[in-house]
Amino acid sequence: MTSEDNGSLRLGAVAALVDLDLGASRAAQAWIGLDGLPCSQNETELIISATGEEQRLAEALRGPRGMEMPEPDAEAIAGLLRLADGPPAPVLAVGLLQKFLIPDDSRQAPARDDRVAAFAELYRTLALPRMAAGDADRAVALLEGVA
Repeated sequence: MTSEDNGSLRLGAVAALVDLDLGASRAAQAWIGLDGLPCSQNETELIISATGEEQRLAEALRGPRGMEMPEPDAEAIAGLLRLADGPPAPVLAVGLLQKFLIPDDSRQAPARDDRVAAFAELYRTLALPRMAAGDADRAVALLEGVA
């Protein structure tokens, strides 16, 4: 089932796309993560089944070609999205879509200028309060590591 089937954005799919090394994937003709390792079967399925909306959000989070966020930040954001893929997911997904995507893209989304800071602020506001204690602790550690 895709997010188009149930109307919700899958943070796991966005995370898999954010954590994808496109150059290495093209060279290897296989899905390769930023860590240099092949993607798991689950990640591969998420990448292949990603909706257009999930792909656009991942692209907006990563940044345009040549101006992508640093790999450590991308890996941290992917990890944070995976941690939030539970009770906080619906609220965070709506916030991310509103902050990073504009439906007609007639103007630049405000969060595109400083993607990492905008993501971190949104995550602290929308996801952390809804997370279980253990996941919240891991999320805080990842947030502290982003630029």
